[in-house]
Amino acid sequence: MRASALLCALLLAPASARAGLVFMQVSQAQTSRGEDGMFGKSWVEVSGGRMRIVSGYARRLDVDGDAEDPQRLIQIVDLARRERILVYPETKTFSKASLETFDYAEGLENKLKRGAPDRRLELKGLKLQKMPGVRRLLEADCERYRLSAELLLSTPGGPGVAAQLNLDVWVAPISGHLSQTLLELISFENAYRGATGGALSPLDHERYQVREAAAYLQVPAAELQRVVGEVRSRLRDLPSYPVALSVGWWRDASEGEAPRLPKAVEAPVLKPQAPVPPLSRKGGKPKPAFRPIDWRRSEKDINTMYERTRSQWGDFAFGPLPKVSETPSPAPSRTPERSVYPAFRDDLQRALVVLLGQLAEGEPARQASSPAQAEEAGRTPFYQIYTQLHGLEAARPVSEGDLAVPAGYTEKPPR
Repeated sequence: MRASALLCALLLAPASARAGLVFMQVSQAQTSRGEDGMFGKSWVEVSGGRMRIVSGYARRLDVDGDAEDPQRLIQIVDLARRERILVYPETKTFSKASLETFDYAEGLENKLKRGAPDRRLELKGLKLQKMPGVRRLLEADCERYRLSAELLLSTPGGPGVAAQLNLDVWVAPISGHLSQTLLELISFENAYRGATGGALSPLDHERYQVREAAAYLQVPAAELQRVVGEVRSRLRDLPSYPVALSVGWWRDASEGEAPRLPKAVEAPVLKPQAPVPPLSRKGGKPKPAFRPIDWRRSEKDINTMYERTRSQWGDFAFGPLPKVSETPSPAPSRTPERSVYPAFRDDLQRALVVLLGQLAEGEPARQASSPAQAEEAGRTPFYQIYTQLHGLEAARPVSEGDLAVPAGYTEKPPR
């Protein structure tokens, strides 16, 4: 059966026939030198037209180089009621918010802001190409594609400045053991886009972080989100779903020169590597490369925060998630299991090692457009984001209590 036919069958199926999804999205975002950034872990549950995301985020700012205490966000989306609800277990309260947007680690866009949003933005061209290489994700061979969007920033009477949005995506086939879970996720995302009239899904807001990029580029966030929506729509041309995504935001370093676009950025190579040492130029002082932030302490703090959430609300799901590995693992048992979080915590240890070493020295010379080598030529992405999904190998039952505000909680105005 073709993917389109499977999707139609899924959309027509009653909600009671859907097992539900329980999976994770891990993310890391940072500026090129690692002065500012964000690390996040999100536990996602989907059943029919409802979704709950429990997220933990840690931010690092260049004031003292330390990561802030993690921020917890619990968001519930109910498409039938057109509601997005933010839940605060520590005060047993909740508030309603706009369905059209989605929260992640707010605040970093103010740090990156370079001035008033007084620029116009024009999408000059899009290029989608198949790249060599296959990665084993979600127990499937995932192919790699690159999508480059050429942008032009301009002010009245001023010279144009080139910018670029580069996407390296690894897409999983909508077939075999992934057909049910990926089509269920696609079904929800399509329904969400239909309800909001936008091009981004709840997970996309974290993947692209438009507010941060817009603050740096000095363009209105709504205008950049429109452009990102056009770029994101091109990914629907692929007969598959992006399960790992590297987003590089670039801008020309010289505003007084004619626009020139950077080469596309190479995405992370998934293997344990050492932290990035400083690069040095011949006859000059050492110059730091694109340096991944070490989030190990923050990751431990987020684990503790999740454990606290469990005690305040209860467990997040019934079935433990499979381990992240390069070899297939048996399907998880459907027997209710209350010790859920340890599996969630252990799953991301490998991903964290990968993110820390994504741009280590000693990569093959053929990666001539990596951020580290681009910086040697005076070019780096001003902001880079990496996200990856885990745990979609099989559908899992979702507790109805996870997708509703707990009894006894009272409504309060949004924060």
